[in-house]
Amino acid sequence: MPPFIWNIPNAITLTRFIMVPLSCLPLLPIFGEHTGGTLLLVTISFIMAGLTDCLDGYLARKLNQMTDWGAYMDPLMDKFLVWGLFLVLTLIPQMNIPIWTFIVIFGRDLLVTEMRNFAIKKDISFKTSSLAKIKTSTQMIVGGFILIFLLTTYYLDGEQSIYYMEYWVEINPFLYYLPRNLVILVSIFTGITGIDYAIMLYKKLKT
Repeated sequence: MPPFIWNIPNAITLTRFIMVPLSCLPLLPIFGEHTGGTLLLVTISFIMAGLTDCLDGYLARKLNQMTDWGAYMDPLMDKFLVWGLFLVLTLIPQMNIPIWTFIVIFGRDLLVTEMRNFAIKKDISFKTSSLAKIKTSTQMIVGGFILIFLLTTYYLDGEQSIYYMEYWVEINPFLYYLPRNLVILVSIFTGITGIDYAIMLYKKLKT
């Protein structure tokens, strides 16, 4: 790992490291019932972490404070944030989100990392694709939306129990399955970006 250098962008990136566990771990079933405060903490932490992702990169360019540590850690924090939230969501029974969605998201990132390392050894240019940038933004937006959805549902449900998703079963089944379907779509899109990288690397090897 490149050495850490104190500057404003890197300090913001370091703050995101603290926000990552706050953005997902409190939702784990082992911590008991999800209260309104728990959902609010997780939602605010996730949204703030997503916003600082844009802020640290902007300030690094604006203040001319780009560092190797920042370039290495910034995308890694994105991955930790997405991995943490989407894994925890699959572990909440009421969400009905299949575990394979996380496997696709996690596996894609590992595969692309290996392809990137291979490209470096072969001295092949392997820049982040436009599709991959859209993928990251989509994951962040969907993750934030689901947390806001859960927080809203919690307060709409008069009983305000850990089984808050059941609120939608009779009212609107579409909304009941909305978080699950969004995660499935995101995981499929994530997998497609991995295939796109593989095709790009193959073409570069053939030239």
